[in-house]
Amino acid sequence: MEGVYVDRDFILGLGYEEVLDSVINAFKGFLEPGVVQPPRQELVLEDPPRFFGSMPCYLREYNVISVKLITYFFENPRLYGKKPFNSVVILFSGEDGDILAYLDGDIITTLRTAGMAAASTKYLSPTPLETISIIGVGVQGRMMVEMHLKLFENINKVKIYNRTYSKAVEYGKYLEEVYGVDSIPVKSLKEVSIGSDVVMAATSSPEPVVFGRYIEPSTHVISIGYLSRDSRELDDEAISKSNKIFVDSPDAIESGDIRIPIEKGIISREEIHLFSELVLERVVGREDEEEITLFKSVGTAVQDGYLAYKAYKKFMESTRER
Repeated sequence: MEGVYVDRDFILGLGYEEVLDSVINAFKGFLEPGVVQPPRQELVLEDPPRFFGSMPCYLREYNVISVKLITYFFENPRLYGKKPFNSVVILFSGEDGDILAYLDGDIITTLRTAGMAAASTKYLSPTPLETISIIGVGVQGRMMVEMHLKLFENINKVKIYNRTYSKAVEYGKYLEEVYGVDSIPVKSLKEVSIGSDVVMAATSSPEPVVFGRYIEPSTHVISIGYLSRDSRELDDEAISKSNKIFVDSPDAIESGDIRIPIEKGIISREEIHLFSELVLERVVGREDEEEITLFKSVGTAVQDGYLAYKAYKKFMESTRER
């Protein structure tokens, strides 16, 4: 079987700045020069709840076809003590169809998702950016926090909420020891939201965890949870209070967080903008420090592809240098 394998450790060696650059380039590339990205294919099973997804994309910029195959078995931690998701990214040549590489999809997903969150903060957060909050300290939530701490040097406080409070406390101690920031584990969704410049939600909850009544002016909200068309991390008020709403892809408009408020008439389709349009300066972002901005991400194949290709190219360069 052709193609090289690029493992987790090598991909992690890219560094957060390189991940952020890849994410921003992917947002640009989505529209200029463009990609071919069909809707994701999803297989949803019950008893226990589990999910399979296929996310293909053609990257015009590199003449490469990328596809991520992913499973998410929600009960794995409880039933088997295993992580819930597994994935692989495969790169094909757009010229002759040869397999170029297989890459650890779990770390590609985790890094690019955190990178998208950081990109949204770069373009939309209020200034100065000093306090961030995280709801959910699983693998993805931790990566989002730590990427923010590495990329935005003025952050000095992290508020932490987790369904299991002891995990919030444990993670807070880690952040204080490693990053020297003031960490505040909290026991309520109100506490984690009030007084934060950026509120991030990284959960698998089908019910809202971000409530508009707790979101104050001059806040940037990031939601990356996605289970189904009916799942929501954000309540109606969180959506209605947002002055600017950006999504990572058209798929995000079909998520419960966006689709349901549109169907209720709380917001209109015209109020939703692709983040790519902001990066390309086709629309404006934050215009007032008092605005509430929102970035909704459900994951997008173009982001997987750009980061996977970047890792593949760097891997091949390192191989030639040996």
